[in-house]
Amino acid sequence: MRKSGVVLVVFGCLLSALFGRIIGARAQDTPINQVAQLQIDLWPEFDRPAMLVIYRITLRPDTPLPARLSLRLPQRAGRPNAVATASSPEAMLINAPYEYVPATGSPWAWVHVTVNQPYVQVEYYDPALDKQGEQRSFTYDWLGDIGADEVVVQVQQPWNATNLEIQPPFDSLGTTEVGLQLYQKRFGALSTGQTLTIDIRYNKPDDVLTVQHLQELQQQQGGSLGVPSPATPTTTGLPTTSLDVFSQVLIVLGLLALGLAGWFWWRGKEGQIQPRRRSGRKPKGSARKKKDIARYCPSCGTKALPGARFCHRCGTPLP
Repeated sequence: MRKSGVVLVVFGCLLSALFGRIIGARAQDTPINQVAQLQIDLWPEFDRPAMLVIYRITLRPDTPLPARLSLRLPQRAGRPNAVATASSPEAMLINAPYEYVPATGSPWAWVHVTVNQPYVQVEYYDPALDKQGEQRSFTYDWLGDIGADEVVVQVQQPWNATNLEIQPPFDSLGTTEVGLQLYQKRFGALSTGQTLTIDIRYNKPDDVLTVQHLQELQQQQGGSLGVPSPATPTTTGLPTTSLDVFSQVLIVLGLLALGLAGWFWWRGKEGQIQPRRRSGRKPKGSARKKKDIARYCPSCGTKALPGARFCHRCGTPLP
């Protein structure tokens, strides 16, 4: 096979791979409108002087993957702190690619997550936790971006907080392993577009974060308290673009292969022209020999033998 043919084959393989990536990217545009469970955790003043919001989303078993999950976050929160997926809520989290798109003229921003596993976790810090002396207040709004067969909301009371009030009222789940009060409310199934509003109020005489207190307590006891923490995915997630790095590499390699194929083709055409010109040139001597061979006797008309000076039939001198 010629070099140009090999290059064209390689180019075709690269194009096939690129089209496969594009088709896969289109498959990721399939939106997720309904999930099996949505759990919303609200942890005020945990490791920042803000409200930590954690979405724990379990997809339905029949959800085709990859897919696209879209959620709205308040623009005041900025980019999410973590966007990750896992094979189950107990499995190791792996950062997922996402797009962060602030909505023009709106206090909300869209986060479009590329989902390849059945469990999704999204976290962000909302700085809108209001402090008035010892009084704290926060209003959380769920905008109904997706529907869920079951919606559960949990509120973790910060350390040294008292007089916690939640509207609508929540049920107490007791204390966590590190002594924090935990409250929960099950809202049942919610459809897409159905909203929730949760108001939280409590008193706190200091600005010591929950994690700071737990770390001090851990040092005093000289052991591990199993302090809960936000997600720590195993890989660094980056916002996605219309074409990922792998697709861009394929495009560059494809263009190089196409250029090489064109160069080899042009060189082949140039090599074919020159032999044709040489083969078309005929020496004048050979043409004269052909004329000399085709001689006939002027007396009897017999065709002369090559190189003969006399006719072999009648002996007449040949011209």
